[in-house]
Amino acid sequence: MRRTLIAVPVLVLGLLWSCDNDDVTRPDASDEERITRSYAAVQELSFEVVSGHVRVQAGATDCTRVELAHTYSPVGVFKPEFIESDGELTLRETFDGGTVNGYSDWTVTCVPGTRIRFTSASGDLQVTSPVSDLRATTASGEVTIAAADGDMRITMRVVEWLLHGRRHSYLLSQ
Repeated sequence: MRRTLIAVPVLVLGLLWSCDNDDVTRPDASDEERITRSYAAVQELSFEVVSGHVRVQAGATDCTRVELAHTYSPVGVFKPEFIESDGELTLRETFDGGTVNGYSDWTVTCVPGTRIRFTSASGDLQVTSPVSDLRATTASGEVTIAAADGDMRITMRVVEWLLHGRRHSYLLSQ
């Protein structure tokens, strides 16, 4: 009987410790790959992401800078695409293979007034640069806009909100 009483607290403490240790379930930060690219200022940015987090911020008036950090594994399964054409820059996440672990974090510094097109499955968009035209579509990601001037259209399939301290969600029909 005495052994059981000691074993239960030890087991509970072990479970609590393992649940709190986030590094066990995600890739090591030392495995993070960083890619930085610079382009002449573009008029339109298009993002086609699966689950990446995208930040758009204001910068210089003569260039667009893209910084990508990712930890997807297995190595080589994630293929970021950077496509520049006629004043438009398209940034795309593609994956070769089945099960993938990790994350991607895109930070784009652009000219104020740039048009933004964003499509994602569960990726998030955060805009702090004044944009002139914004179109965002996501299944379950979050869209945060700090500065915009012009037309905005945001389409979400799952909407979540807090009301009286409780989280609510609503599935939109297509």
